[in-house]
Amino acid sequence: MAPGRRSADVVVLGSGILGSMHARAARRAGLSVICVDRDAMPSQASVRNFGYHTSVKVKQGVAEGWARRTGEVYRELDAEGALRYHRTGGMQVAETPAQFALLTEFASKAAGLGHAVTLLSAEDAVEANPILAGTGVTGALLFHDNGVVSSRRLFHTFHPYLERQGVSFEKGVDVTGVRTVGGGVEVALSSGATLSAGHVICSLGAHAPLLRPLREASGMQAEYRLVKLQMMRLRVPPHSVKIPVTGSRTMLFYPLFHQCEAFAAVQRELDAPDCDEVRYGIHNILRPAPSESGDYASFDDDVLTPDEAILGDSHEYAHIDAAHKLDDMLDEKVTGAILKSASQFASHMARDAVLRQWVGYYEVPPTLHYHHRFAAVDTRKGTAQLGADGRVHYVGLAGNGMTFGGGVAEETVAAFAA
Repeated sequence: MAPGRRSADVVVLGSGILGSMHARAARRAGLSVICVDRDAMPSQASVRNFGYHTSVKVKQGVAEGWARRTGEVYRELDAEGALRYHRTGGMQVAETPAQFALLTEFASKAAGLGHAVTLLSAEDAVEANPILAGTGVTGALLFHDNGVVSSRRLFHTFHPYLERQGVSFEKGVDVTGVRTVGGGVEVALSSGATLSAGHVICSLGAHAPLLRPLREASGMQAEYRLVKLQMMRLRVPPHSVKIPVTGSRTMLFYPLFHQCEAFAAVQRELDAPDCDEVRYGIHNILRPAPSESGDYASFDDDVLTPDEAILGDSHEYAHIDAAHKLDDMLDEKVTGAILKSASQFASHMARDAVLRQWVGYYEVPPTLHYHHRFAAVDTRKGTAQLGADGRVHYVGLAGNGMTFGGGVAEETVAAFAA
């Protein structure tokens, strides 16, 4: 083999949650894998999120199947010591009688939809999550199968696990080009090395210079957006946030609630265009915070901190060609709006309780999930041609890698591994 050239059955571009799940799926299918990332560890969307897994945010059908399978994958990986999955459950709160009526109706249908839930009175909700005390919450719905991972810690154990499974990593290098050659694909790296593969899976998020030809060829460029989110870590009374809790506005974005007759009344309640929650795209989740102490590479040190929580987030959008409009600065007006919105269902949401804030970004394609295959690609020349049996796979999940990544990755690999 020539110096600077390596080969594998599959090269995965991006080692965030979606890329890592694809690397795992390919190895489980018996394929050799090289995973490439420009950073030593993922540093973008995969580590700037809640790490919250739920299957209630999607309609019944294929996407729900991906979400359920991803939950199973997390539990498998936890059992194998690859990452810590805390099966905390999840709580959707109601802040008005109409919202509690919606949760009551959904609870009556949940078993038939495959969801294990318990409808909680306001008193029972406060007992389960003391942070709700004194807020006027009218009740809640507890989803038993939801869980969390520590997005900032998980790759410190997940990547070494993948290496033990035989995945090879190329970190600290950028991808400068992808092109199809004969019956395979070549990937050029900024180090000067070239990787040859039978298939390449692109899960690079919003890496615009490289992926623009793929977006244009698949018809996504015109509607492709980037979203900026803002989140925070804050101090809370010890053991007051035991279960991740979502505020009422999340009902607008979780399609399973939309099939209920009571949803129309809730939608009218929450339809207030001239407010900060709409202006900044706020729909809050409050979850127990993972520990930031101890050894990040230790599976046993990945625990939940009893007196801290993660809160957010906001959503501000721009077209991918105008991504510069979304700067990387924290906005104190957004911080205040997030805290004010959260105070409707959680106590102790004061500005001086905030310990740390951050922004994150993820791409928003026209569809929830895409898997485009390309028979001919040369990103340096800006050319790409779709092909049903193509060897370059462009895969994305609109910021839902934590929710669907495990299930989607297995489906992607199964499409060519046989």
